[in-house]
Amino acid sequence: MHYSLFIQHIEIFIITLIISIIFTLFVYRKTVPAVPLYSKLILAFLRGIAFFLLFIVLFQGQLYYNTKKQLEPVIGIAIDNSKSMSIKDASGDRVSLLEKAANDPVFDQLLNKFKLKYYTFSGDVQPVKENKEIIQDFTGDVTNISKALNYINQDQENNNLSAIVIYTDGNYNQGGSPARFATESSIPVYPVGIGSANPIRDISIDYVQTNPFTYVNEPAEFIITIRTTGFSNLVVPVSLYIDGKSQQTQTLTIPSSPSEVNLEMNYTPEKEGQHKVTVSIPQQSDEFLSQNNTYTIYHEVLKAKQNVTLVAGGPATDISFINRYIQNTDRYQITKLVQKKDGSFYKTEIDVPTLLQETDLFILFNYPVTNSNKSIINQISERLKADKKPIFFISGPNTDFNQLSSLQEFLPFKSPVNKTKFTQISPTLTANGKSHPIMLSTNASGDNYYNWQKLPPAFTDVYITNMWPGTQVLAQAGTGALEQQALPLVLVRNENNHKSEALLAYDTWRWDLMMRGVENDDKVYENFILNSLQWLEVKKETDWLKISTDKKNYNFGDPVHIHVSINNPDAISNYKNEITLQLDHENETEYLQLDPNKENQFTKTIYLDESGDYQLNLETPSLPKDKHNTALFSMGNYNSELANTRLQVSVLKELAAKSGGKFIHPDSLNLLFSEIDGQTREITNTFQVDVWNHKIILITIITLLSLEWFLRKKFGML
Repeated sequence: MHYSLFIQHIEIFIITLIISIIFTLFVYRKTVPAVPLYSKLILAFLRGIAFFLLFIVLFQGQLYYNTKKQLEPVIGIAIDNSKSMSIKDASGDRVSLLEKAANDPVFDQLLNKFKLKYYTFSGDVQPVKENKEIIQDFTGDVTNISKALNYINQDQENNNLSAIVIYTDGNYNQGGSPARFATESSIPVYPVGIGSANPIRDISIDYVQTNPFTYVNEPAEFIITIRTTGFSNLVVPVSLYIDGKSQQTQTLTIPSSPSEVNLEMNYTPEKEGQHKVTVSIPQQSDEFLSQNNTYTIYHEVLKAKQNVTLVAGGPATDISFINRYIQNTDRYQITKLVQKKDGSFYKTEIDVPTLLQETDLFILFNYPVTNSNKSIINQISERLKADKKPIFFISGPNTDFNQLSSLQEFLPFKSPVNKTKFTQISPTLTANGKSHPIMLSTNASGDNYYNWQKLPPAFTDVYITNMWPGTQVLAQAGTGALEQQALPLVLVRNENNHKSEALLAYDTWRWDLMMRGVENDDKVYENFILNSLQWLEVKKETDWLKISTDKKNYNFGDPVHIHVSINNPDAISNYKNEITLQLDHENETEYLQLDPNKENQFTKTIYLDESGDYQLNLETPSLPKDKHNTALFSMGNYNSELANTRLQVSVLKELAAKSGGKFIHPDSLNLLFSEIDGQTREITNTFQVDVWNHKIILITIITLLSLEWFLRKKFGML
């Protein structure tokens, strides 16, 4: 072991030390009273050592020393513990192959040259003490080879890791390509391929796709993706079940494997709500898996298309554009009531009272006008009051705001309304409007604020100053005669579970047609109209607590992410920073405690070991249970780990080649002894000790000076 002392400003340290020694010898040259020479030498020695240590402190002395250590070479041995390693294929029983390979005589030979460190892995990595523990239950739901290699490399970072031997079929479904490890590490990897590269006989339903918007009494379409391996031509029945009841069965002809086909099936839902949809194929002879022959999803069925009624004070170009936007969607069905000059409507065949009763969302365009029928206005008012239907008001050049005042409690603004001369205006988003969903455009490459600013002018003749509390201004304009004032242009209100919106401009068709004239296809105006309808349609969240999961349908083994949000903390003053949920599955109940991850938000991730349907309910005694909601989800039988079980020879050979190792067949494990090279490595470690601030130095200095003072007093020296 080698020691060295480093002192800052060593030249000044030496000069100071020499001066101190000379001074000490001079002091003890003659003493009063005179003492023997040996006493002088002892006193000079004590002071000299104390000064030496004191100067080390003053000049921040540091002590360095080196140690050497012999490191034996190490081999990391990892066993894939995922489900795919438990199957039987053309190579035989993989578990038996692993047991035989793990106990191969070559490892007794390797023990003469190497230390052997054992690990098991699937999604996570676990070190084990000896090879007897590496054959486990093979229940892992994913395979992450890259994580296993990185874990071993880091675990043996301070040791002499010479190679990694990994037993796997090479089917990674998490963590990315393991070959990436080879490019980032100098450790050679020797994959031992377990299993057969020949395809197994299997038919699977890989995915069921459906339209997110499905309505009562309208066909719901499902596109089913089916894959096969190891089969010749197949003719199979495919069955569709809704809430456990058979809806239809189709006979499907599948070409020789490997193949993938899509099948379209549909049914017409009769009621709204969440429905369980199951697609199944019977198990075939000699089929390896049956769990992936069934696929379950939860399907949301909405009420029939929302009925939108547009009531207009007279014909206008704006109506044509709004009507076209709405008719092009699958979500809304629009009926127009356009008033004539005599106060009646053009479509005389429409039963107006019935239409108003069946309306889900009102659009009032330039309505009411001076000669509008007060009875119609009253019916609209009663509908808004009774069922809190949303309303979208668009002003026009003839709007009678005195008549409109009877609807003001349902609008974002209230009377009186200031009339101005006809003014050109261009919209500018406010701070609230920049991020509000109504004002968002779909131009991914542009700025939302800029998209609105570049629109051509429209017109207005009103200036709103009286707004209800809670009203938000999303866009404004300040041009022409009112250049110094900001004119509210787009207003929204969300109060008492009722939503309303107002657009205080007309001839807004220019925002569409004139932009097309300059070949601009951002569709800002179209998106604005449709975004407005969507925002108005969605009811304000009234539940104080909402339970949700990140998905409705999971493959077996997938993590389930649970989220609980508290929308009204004042209503639950007794909760103690935790939420307990009840998880029901068949006849079993489990309780989950969720801890907060931020204010009023609770999360938890769980893993379930049984397939089927699950329901989450609130179970916290201090919280009111009559207001909570429920989350439903399903865990499929199908395990993605079993989607592909063939031995991936190309993957493992690429890993071996890029790392400097070699792909090994289980019958050729004896090659490991000659292939793996490992030498004992000597490492030198350098350690630093800051002696200048070490307490022992301080104690030693005090002790030496105290001893000197004691001896001087004993000798009677001054």
